[in-house]
Amino acid sequence: MIFLGGFQHPPNIDSAKYLVHDIWPKIKQGLPESKLYIVGSNPPDVIKNLATDDIIVTGFVKDLSTFYNECKVMLAPLRYGAGIKGKITQSLARGLPVVTTPIGAEGINLVDSKHCVIANNPDEFAKKAIRVYKEKNLWEALSFNGLSIARKFSPETARACLAASISSILKPE
Repeated sequence: MIFLGGFQHPPNIDSAKYLVHDIWPKIKQGLPESKLYIVGSNPPDVIKNLATDDIIVTGFVKDLSTFYNECKVMLAPLRYGAGIKGKITQSLARGLPVVTTPIGAEGINLVDSKHCVIANNPDEFAKKAIRVYKEKNLWEALSFNGLSIARKFSPETARACLAASISSILKPE
């Protein structure tokens, strides 16, 4: 499993600590062989110190392809923050199912158990993460549906919307 987030952003520090302290032990009970990769630039000591045999803190990674291809679930237990979360849309765009909180899902029109899985507390988060990891049909549905919604937030879609907006503004009357 993977956690993504640059650590110059306080919500990511809080989220990683919350994941490791409150959620990860519950996931390990259901998936004792699992590993967690905490990937993101500028991890402070409080994040580096979370590393164990099954929690790998990588720091900055230039190319995330290996993680997108080898991890089964992206965990984003965000407790505060605003706007569309790049870590969520990027993971969905790569077909990697996401387990997140209502804060993580905001602004993207994500539907629980269709595009991603949304959980409100550590117990629910861990149970849902384990379920996504273990249930092939759920994993495949989330991967497929996540790709479809991520297209709405792609750079290409944003450019097309911006071009249409500029065109309508510059259009002679």
